[in-house]
Amino acid sequence: MLAAPAPATLLTVVGIGLGASLIFASLAVGGGVERSIERTVEVTLGRSDFRVVALDGGTLSEEVLVTIRSVLGVVVAPAVEQQTTLLPEDETTAPSGSPVTILGIDPIVDGQIRDLDLVAGATITRRDEAAAIITERLAADEGYGLGSDVIVATPGEPERFRVVGIAAGDGPLLESDGRIVILPIEAVSRMFGLDGVARVDLLVEEGVPVAGVRAELGEALGGEPFVLTSPADLAESLWLPTTGFAVTARGIGAVGMLVGALLVFGAVRLTAREAGEVRLPSRVRGAAVRGAIGSGVGALIALVLAALTRADVGPAALGLGGTAFAIVIAVLVAVAAGVTPPKLVALTATGRTVAGLAIALGLVVAVAMVGANAHRTAAEQVTAPVLGRVAALIDALGLLAVVVAGLAIVGTVALSNRERLALREAGILGLAGAGLGSITGLAVGAALIVLGGGRLDPAVDLPWAALGLALVLGIGLTVAAAWSRPASPGGWRWFGRSGSGSSLC
Repeated sequence: MLAAPAPATLLTVVGIGLGASLIFASLAVGGGVERSIERTVEVTLGRSDFRVVALDGGTLSEEVLVTIRSVLGVVVAPAVEQQTTLLPEDETTAPSGSPVTILGIDPIVDGQIRDLDLVAGATITRRDEAAAIITERLAADEGYGLGSDVIVATPGEPERFRVVGIAAGDGPLLESDGRIVILPIEAVSRMFGLDGVARVDLLVEEGVPVAGVRAELGEALGGEPFVLTSPADLAESLWLPTTGFAVTARGIGAVGMLVGALLVFGAVRLTAREAGEVRLPSRVRGAAVRGAIGSGVGALIALVLAALTRADVGPAALGLGGTAFAIVIAVLVAVAAGVTPPKLVALTATGRTVAGLAIALGLVVAVAMVGANAHRTAAEQVTAPVLGRVAALIDALGLLAVVVAGLAIVGTVALSNRERLALREAGILGLAGAGLGSITGLAVGAALIVLGGGRLDPAVDLPWAALGLALVLGIGLTVAAAWSRPASPGGWRWFGRSGSGSSLC
């Protein structure tokens, strides 16, 4: 049965929750590359079984398209692409001058291949419709919304299309900057005088053997320069250049899990009773209850973080198995903390404070360093959409690490319930912990980047902002936490009264 909440108890529950949320997020980062590749393949190819593309960025002629359509048992969805600019609505509005990619699709057939992820509006429904779908990126860049008109610059007269839908994020093109306008294919071919198509996506109908279709396509197009790609081929091509990055992501995920587990352990120790005071079964039950409640709080924190950052760090990203694994880790660590005799984890106030600061702030610096390297790597590689999503995961983990560091600093000082730290001493300990954490974080971050096969660029990858933040958090929060504690044991000024930890069982 839960006792009345006291400051220490609340801090314990929040601490377990933050530690559990860090475990959730770390597991998500570890598997981020695989999930990002799966999402990229899904967005790029939809439900298609094959994609036919001309060699060297050329076009597939109308004759080739006819040949492909002659293969029985497939749905054929051609597409064209064209680079151009958008014109302003009137002379008082200056155009951005930035190029856009016009993607022409067959709106009747393409819907069988893929479902555009629309955040607003609807899809194009007719081949002759003067309608457009734009990406969120383009809408944000140029200020377009549903009902707006986009005016497309062409070799002839500009043409106007009404925005009927807005696609999520950067849209369905892998090698694109996200500034995409989707139009009916016939309109694009007519406006730009295109002879042929850029690619063809093929969906094999149910009951038709995929291997037979592939063989027939190869035979029918034997004299044409083309590339036939399946979802497995695309996934493999994306995975090869990101293998080293996956190692780095898993490494930072492992570090985050370790820090999350340590935070859960420390949070439970905040209200752990003396080993001889309560019988072992009661201690196990109480720690398990705290771990379970904290895991629920951690899942909610991860969900909020996912909503704020639009990164897959919530339980949904892990699936049922991953979520259960994260909860089991948090509960087991909580139980271990609850039953461990105090003498085994006894440290002086000085040692406890410096160790807690170094671990928490080291995570902040390491995540920031790996995140800076991730963004630079994503900008330099063709697989930018994959690496960009993982970089967003690491950014979300970094944001959570800052919060975790703050609570860890408060918790380590609060655990010193037999000694009140003088403000000068607290400042010195904060400086020592921040320095040690910064050095440790830089070393861990550099090691993860190098072990993952990445190129370490100190001029770019050194996280100066994170180093400054570590210094501010280390000194500022340690001094604040020490000041908030009264001379009598077990109280906190922050809560307006002196309070001691109470158990949750």
